[in-house]
Amino acid sequence: MSQQFTLRSHKSSITYIYPSPTIPTELYTADSTGFLIKWDLTTRRPVSSWQAHTDTVLTISSLQGRLLTHSRDNTIKVWDNTTCVMEVPCNALNFSNVVVLHDEVLITPASINSNNVDVYRVTLAWGITRLMADVNVHLLVETGVVFTDEVGSRNDYGIIMKMHVLDDVVYVGFESGDVVGLQLVLPQATVKNSSANNDTLVINQSAKLVVKYHDATHVPNPVISLLSFKGSLVSGSTTNKVVVHTYPPEVLKVEHSGVQAILNDADKDLIIGFWNGEIRCGETRIHRDVPMVQNSSADDRSKSVKKLTFMALLEPKEDEEGVGDGKNKYSLLIRAKKLLTATILLVGYEDGSIVAYKV
Repeated sequence: MSQQFTLRSHKSSITYIYPSPTIPTELYTADSTGFLIKWDLTTRRPVSSWQAHTDTVLTISSLQGRLLTHSRDNTIKVWDNTTCVMEVPCNALNFSNVVVLHDEVLITPASINSNNVDVYRVTLAWGITRLMADVNVHLLVETGVVFTDEVGSRNDYGIIMKMHVLDDVVYVGFESGDVVGLQLVLPQATVKNSSANNDTLVINQSAKLVVKYHDATHVPNPVISLLSFKGSLVSGSTTNKVVVHTYPPEVLKVEHSGVQAILNDADKDLIIGFWNGEIRCGETRIHRDVPMVQNSSADDRSKSVKKLTFMALLEPKEDEEGVGDGKNKYSLLIRAKKLLTATILLVGYEDGSIVAYKV
């Protein structure tokens, strides 16, 4: 890997990096103070910036064409540029992300208990309905029944650490080390006609969560990273163990403990970032040294390693699908192809910098 450029504008630790799904040359980044920046990668300068939250940003995603953010300040917000158009309270005692399913369903740690999950449906007019509240995943797994509206219990897997969507299944990684896959069955109204008086009866059904997968390979170490690779789930923990969730699960032992982030390099290889700042991709190893003040002439420490806090990939856009609209689409593709001639790895660090490496 070769270093390409560095983005500098944040004043605190980088907590999220989100390439725009519609404009290949745009990038959103966030930090531990709740500050967001929208970048133009052709100039490598901020286009706009705003104080989106009052605490660490844990998620940046998209919902119905708008930017969604989620923070430790106990809120989820949807944005029209820098204007908030919807705000949802949430429980942020943990550091879990939230996920969007089918571009209309929001799955979050429960507002009552961060060990459980809440499920919301968002309408086009930015109305919101809570479909399920305080779902106890541990109870769902242990009893083997479909969860509808039971109240959570104390006997569980600990707090939710990470969530990831793969093939319409929401995978949840827990503090205990358990990984659970949940499939959401959305409510559908049943219409019945009465032949006697010609009346129509509409029966509304409840949303349901069904357990599709459970694995305890990481137990008792918390799961801190989840991603998809070659159609399978991959998870990392606070130890040096990476698990590929095939059948049976494949356990990879890596060099360092603390698998902060794992990325999928076009199903060719896994890019793994560790707490200590080192990044592994195949046989390549990179880390970012910074000068370190020596305490004395006998102190031979001349460098320290910056702590890695987040990683994301910028991949070349091969087709027009999802790129802009109307007359801007062609120019956006031309700019993106000039800029992104190869996959770019973006690495966020605790000093607020974002370093780009050519993969």
